[in-house]
Amino acid sequence: MACEFCATALMGLHRNLEAAEIVGQVAAARRDSDSGEALTNYVHGDGRAARNYQRLHRALTIMTAEWGMGISPRRITVSTVGWYQ
Repeated sequence: MACEFCATALMGLHRNLEAAEIVGQVAAARRDSDSGEALTNYVHGDGRAARNYQRLHRALTIMTAEWGMGISPRRITVSTVGWYQ
């Protein structure tokens, strides 16, 4: 999205993540938490969520499903910028 105020935008976009990669990042963060405390809130906030909606939706389904990670939807925030086709 090339937002000038966002540090993530400075990295540029190389490709969109697959749903499994998004879920894998959450699993890795839970596993590798330095504090030893359980993570309680999750933010997907690189601004490009609307451009990768189908994969993000699938990842959120896995994250919130009882058969998946069982994370409460109230604990997940999706932050994005406006985008219109």
